[in-house]
Amino acid sequence: MSGENVRAAERAELERIETREWLESLDYVAEHGGGRRVGQLFRQLLRRAAELGISIPFTANTPYVNTISRGQQPPFPGKREIERRIRSLVRWNAMAMVVPVICDVDKKNLIEIGRELSELSERARARKSRPEDLRGANLTVTNLGGLGTTYFSPLINWPEVAVVGIGRASGEAVYQDGAFAPRLILPLSVSYDHRIIDGADAARLLRWIADALEHPLALGG
Repeated sequence: MSGENVRAAERAELERIETREWLESLDYVAEHGGGRRVGQLFRQLLRRAAELGISIPFTANTPYVNTISRGQQPPFPGKREIERRIRSLVRWNAMAMVVPVICDVDKKNLIEIGRELSELSERARARKSRPEDLRGANLTVTNLGGLGTTYFSPLINWPEVAVVGIGRASGEAVYQDGAFAPRLILPLSVSYDHRIIDGADAARLLRWIADALEHPLALGG
C-alpha cells in the first residue's frame, strides 16, 4: 500500500474513532441529562460553529414537500363509520400495515423524535394505534433493507407529497482524496407527486437527507 493510501486509511480510521466517541458522549448526556440537555448542547455547538465561520447547510431547503398541513387534512379517512371500521382493522388485524406519523419534526431534536417514534411503534405493535397517530403526514419513510433490497421505487401514500425508500447498507470501496477507502453506502430512493413538486425539489430533499445522515450532529438544533 502506498504512503498516500496509508494516510487515507489512517484518516478514515480516525474519523470512525472520533464519531464513536461523539456518539458515546451523546448517549451519556441523553441518559443523565435528558433530551432537553442534548438539545441545549446541540444549539451551543451550532452557535460555536457559526462563530468560527463553519457553514453547516442542513436547513431544509425543500419547503414545498411540506404541502399538506395537519390542520387542513380531513380526518382519516373522512367518514365516521369508515373510520370506525378502519380503526378496528388496524387494531385487530395483525397483518395490517400501520404507518405512524411524527409531526413537527423540524421543531424537535433527535432524542425527542426517537422517544416519540418508540412510543408510536409500541402502540402500533400492540395494535392500539389511534386515528391521530396515523394522519397528518407529508412524507413517508419506508425501509426494505431488512429484506436485502437496494434501490427500489416506493409508492406514494396519497395524499402525501413524497416517499423515501431505504435499502440495505453495504460496504464499498470509494475513491476519495486520491485513494480508495472503505465506506458504508446506504441506498436511498424517492418517489414524489410531480403535480406538487418538480424533480429538482425531490433531488434537493434526497441530497439533504444524505448530508444529514453523514453529519447527524448537525441536526441537533
